[in-house]
Amino acid sequence: MVVYNRIDLRLKGANMNLSKLQRLFLYNQYLILEKLYPEDAKLYSMFRKVLNDGYTLEYSTMFQIFDEEMTEEECKEVYDILDMYHALYNSFDRLPDKSLIDKDKIHFDGFDGNNESEQRSYALFLIYDLGKYEKLRDVKNKYDSLNSHSWRLDKYRTMLSVWKSIPIENRYELNAQQIQEILKAPYPKKS
Repeated sequence: MVVYNRIDLRLKGANMNLSKLQRLFLYNQYLILEKLYPEDAKLYSMFRKVLNDGYTLEYSTMFQIFDEEMTEEECKEVYDILDMYHALYNSFDRLPDKSLIDKDKIHFDGFDGNNESEQRSYALFLIYDLGKYEKLRDVKNKYDSLNSHSWRLDKYRTMLSVWKSIPIENRYELNAQQIQEILKAPYPKKS
């Protein structure tokens, strides 16, 4: 169900221009949605009026349900973090002497649900929706999983710098010393 929350995106600088053809396509989509979802018909009817009458200042209200886009770099960073943890888990499993590493320190905490929500959502999508990185799944509760409840991105970035300093051909078969070096990567100092 779509909930119309009067968030004024104009304050965020959302300036949108739509061609008549784009307006027609959106108008028809909202007409279809109005018929399919009668419980939200009032909202879709209002959107159609905005499009029909060309109220450009109101166009942004139709898009408020969308999250901000993540850049390719931000997406790649999440992939890199998940790859690093995948390498840590698999490398730990292959160690002949597992007593050298505290397995609990390898646990992937996820991202802060309040401050790193885009990264957390993308990681959830990759792990649960696309079925990647199975070892990073929290089988107890999908929707509360991967929420570290504290900032983690800076720590992951320092860990990544250590992991990426290892030759690529060795990154997925880490020895105990390399695992320890990655896990001991310090939190960056805040200025």
